[in-house]
Amino acid sequence: MGQAIARAFAADGAKVVVAGREQQLKTLADQIKGPFQMLQDLIETMESGSSIINISSAAAIIGFENRMAYTGAKAGTEHVLREVANEYGCRGIRLNTIAPVLTETPLSADYHRTPGVVDAFVEEYPLGR
Repeated sequence: MGQAIARAFAADGAKVVVAGREQQLKTLADQIKGPFQMLQDLIETMESGSSIINISSAAAIIGFENRMAYTGAKAGTEHVLREVANEYGCRGIRLNTIAPVLTETPLSADYHRTPGVVDAFVEEYPLGR
């Protein structure tokens, strides 16, 4: 039923991608479940002054076409991390997230091959690179 609804939206012009259930579950496991379980295992052993640095993606905020499972998972992970920072900041545990925009990976390969895309992003970077 979910795929039928997605196809109906797509037929009306919406950019909806019908990802397979296995890929959705893998993405969610990699991007939400993994960091969440790592935090559960690690946080109680940390002392005041400790720091957690998470690597995220600007996709959590701005989104990227045809990457709904990934961008949704990244956004969910960032929210979990904000909650951890809120809960454990009083214990002196710091949590920072680094969110690069267009890092060259297999997931972003299509963007890197499309003429002008990388240049458009670089123009917006404060350091221009």
